[in-house]
Amino acid sequence: MVISIIGFPFSGKSTYGKKLASDLGWEWVDLDNYIEERYGSIEEIISTKGEEYFRDIESKSLLEFSNEVENRDIILSCGGGTPLRPDNQLILKGLGKILWLDTPFDIIAKRLEDSPQKRAIFANCNSIEDIKKIYDERRKIYESLE
Repeated sequence: MVISIIGFPFSGKSTYGKKLASDLGWEWVDLDNYIEERYGSIEEIISTKGEEYFRDIESKSLLEFSNEVENRDIILSCGGGTPLRPDNQLILKGLGKILWLDTPFDIIAKRLEDSPQKRAIFANCNSIEDIKKIYDERRKIYESLE
């Protein structure tokens, strides 16, 4: 069985996924790490080839992952944008359970502010309000999948 954890960037998917996998004695897979092992830095992919190209790689990687997991108990920490594409939504539903980390935006904003790691996905955002718009749009998708 696979439990896929979804949520906005900086919501805690990797931290929580790793802990949950440890508590259950399951494998833990971070989809972003899975992608980077095969294709290189996500930040570099997005900054040089664009978000749409990255989303294509992300979808391909999720499909590859889904073909490798039969009869394994895995916690999958997804990228924040993984559930945006309908095909990815179908794959996630087919893998097993979906768990949405509904982290309030004020907590995410604080984590963004405190993080030395900036995300290429927010490169075109000029303010925290721009990021909040993305958050609000994605919430509807996350909520529909849980």
